[in-house]
Formats: sequence, structure tokens, C-alpha cells
Amino acid sequence: MNNKYKYLHLYLIRHGETAWNIEKRLQGSLEPGPGLTAKGKQQARSVGIEYTFDAVYTSPLLRCIQSVEEIGGGVQYQQPKKVEELKERSLGVYEGRLLDREVLQHIRRGVGVETFENLRIRSRKALESIARDAIRCGHANIMVMTHGGFSSACSSWMAPNEKMPSMANCGVSKVRISYNSHGYLGWEVEEWNAVGHLQDSVLQSDNFGGKDFG
Repeated sequence: MNNKYKYLHLYLIRHGETAWNIEKRLQGSLEPGPGLTAKGKQQARSVGIEYTFDAVYTSPLLRCIQSVEEIGGGVQYQQPKKVEELKERSLGVYEGRLLDREVLQHIRRGVGVETFENLRIRSRKALESIARDAIRCGHANIMVMTHGGFSSACSSWMAPNEKMPSMANCGVSKVRISYNSHGYLGWEVEEWNAVGHLQDSVLQSDNFGGKDFG
């Protein structure tokens, strides 16, 4: 069997801005959830100008689906794959509520919400499954459209010894995946939360510390 490593690049992207981001309202995994603002659509289009992908995997929530469509210039990629496990962290009864200190304390303690540890495990299983699917299909550069909290969970196991910043709306994190014929998968963060494609300050969002919940 061949022990030589081959490589795949995964681009982890947070969806564009929504009205709830601006309002500091918790989105979680509420379906279908809020759609993109005009700025959010512009942010997504800027990703499509800067990056190219040969396969797309996306959370099924509306804000991610719309982001994928805008990245493709309004024309959907060939059969983007909707992956349930890419959904944002479930925030239970707090979804749709404004974020305040009391709510934040409950969420951090895991009261009535999906725990961060569960999200961490789910995120790893989801990306490992996606990586193996991409390898089988012969892809080299794949987009994974997801959420702020999901992305933070990914950083906790991809770079456990580093403190990565929360992802901005349409921030892009480039991850190199090494693999071989034995089924090994290695993860290396090459760039986290790149926002250079959002050079116009109008496109950059400053939508509160709730980035990890939407």
C-alpha cells in the first residue's frame, strides 16, 4: 500500500451577514433561520471573486444556502451537498432571543443547549466524512459553508494549542488535509479567518461577540 501523503484543501467559510447578526439575536440551528442582508450578499460575492472551488458542502440553513448561491454569482454550483451536521450549534429556547449576559451564562454552562463538547465532536465527524467524500471524488479545493460556532468548534481540535479568533461573516479559513491509502487524515490550519477579500470597509461586519452562536 502507498504510504505517501496526498493533499486536499478545505475552505471553511462562515455565511454572510444577517439581520439577526446586526440585532445581536441568537440564530442557532433555527430553521429556516434568517436570510442575508444586502451587505451579506455582497460579502458572499466577494468570496466568489477571490476563490475558486471544485465542490461545495453546505449547512442546510437559509443563510448558508443563500451565501453559496451568491458566491456562485447567483448560479448554483453543480449539486451543492447539503450536510445536516454542518448546522450551527443548537441553542434551544434561546434561539431568536437577544443575547444578554444571563443568556450567555446559560449557554456557556450548556443549560438547555447543545454543549460545546458535543458540537466539537459533531464538527470533527462532519468534516472527516466530507474530506473522505471529497477524496473519493478526486476534489482538490472544497468549500464548506457553515457557521460561527461550528467554526470555533473546528478550531478547537484543528489547532488545540492556539487561540483562534471567531470567524467574521464570510471570513475564510484555509485548511490543508493530508491523507494516504491507509485512511489517515491530518489537519493543518494554513490561514484562519482571512478577510482580505472584504477590503472595502463597507463589507466588513462588526456584529458583536455572538459570532460563535450564528
